[in-house]
Amino acid sequence: MTELQMQDVECSCSKDAASLLSVDEARRIALELVAPLQGCELLPLADALGRVVSRDLRASSAMPFFDNSAMDGYAVSTQSLIGEPPWQLPVSGTIAAGDSPNSIGVDRSRPAAVRILTGAPVTAGLDAVIPQEEVDGRDGKVTIHRRPKLGSNIRFAGSDMARGALLVGAGTRLTSHLVGLLAANGYNFINVVQLPRIALFSTGDELAQPGARAKPGQIYDCNKPMLMAMLAQMGIAADDLGSLPDDLSATQAFLSDCHNRYDLLISTGSVSVGERDFLQSAFVAAGGLVKNWKVAIKPGKPVLFGKLGNTAFTGLPGNPFAAYVGFCLFVKPKINRLLSLEPGFGFDTTAIADFSWERKQGRLEVFPVKVSAWSSSGPPEVTRLGNSVSATLYPLANADGLAQVPAECIAVRPGDKILWQQFQM
Repeated sequence: MTELQMQDVECSCSKDAASLLSVDEARRIALELVAPLQGCELLPLADALGRVVSRDLRASSAMPFFDNSAMDGYAVSTQSLIGEPPWQLPVSGTIAAGDSPNSIGVDRSRPAAVRILTGAPVTAGLDAVIPQEEVDGRDGKVTIHRRPKLGSNIRFAGSDMARGALLVGAGTRLTSHLVGLLAANGYNFINVVQLPRIALFSTGDELAQPGARAKPGQIYDCNKPMLMAMLAQMGIAADDLGSLPDDLSATQAFLSDCHNRYDLLISTGSVSVGERDFLQSAFVAAGGLVKNWKVAIKPGKPVLFGKLGNTAFTGLPGNPFAAYVGFCLFVKPKINRLLSLEPGFGFDTTAIADFSWERKQGRLEVFPVKVSAWSSSGPPEVTRLGNSVSATLYPLANADGLAQVPAECIAVRPGDKILWQQFQM
């Protein structure tokens, strides 16, 4: 699509349907506006949960570091067990986790067992550990009833991973188990991709801030707190730029000041064609470049993609559910690309519809669903919640996730396969 100026977006209703961009094409345009960030920072491992690793992290040593016991028991030399069982050996001492491997010496001329605890180093010359429940121990001696296999119950040095083994690859988001893996390998600081600079603002004279007294005709701004929370779930502490009035000059001045200040600027509201929807006009007047603003999606047809200098911009609709859907489909993939992650468009899991629904084709539609039946061997069954509206979040209160049907779909019947994505905590 050619880059739009304001005169290009004035179109009649008859042209509107033909000008709608498919969701896939809109996402392609959205992603073209951002590029992976090149900077990185060094963080303590304890502060790096959820961050994206900027370079490969490898094992500095083989793991385990030394031969150690896999359980509580008695370490012996299998060569000292001559003849047939049972064998009775004196216990020459105890080795616990953290002790030196040579804290107890082995005299090969005088066979003996060593009491050993889980994780303790295995003394050189001993080559098997017998679980304590398989022997009889008393009066400083242990009776062994069955010959152990060579190497039994010993975790040998390097058996888990070799030195230089890849632990966490570049471009991986750090999870709690990966934090544990890196800590086990001695990592204390790691290099991570820098966080994108992201800011968010809402628009509209009708908005009152939660906690304030709403004037007659006003509604509370739920979009900004909701989107800030969605950003926080991605590990992003975005700047809250407040709420703008429905004023063309004020909006233009505000946007002019945002040039090159952020990697991504997000707004909600004022992106339609109402006489007080000033955002697109102000955006162009402030030097912004509009790439697209109408998408074949329901809810949320008006979505503005553009650039303010080097700042990518996404203008989401003002209706709350439409803003939520727009964030999932267009904003989240852009942030993932900034972080050098796969965009992750979602809706890649199959569910089975348990409802009937007739609909008008032409726009991909997203709607909340609740799981009506989980399956241990196949996709879950889901039921559609709410009507095809964009102004309320209430159906999400009881939903387990979102589902979608393609633009060409005219009906859904029980048993049909649909795509969905489950909500994540």
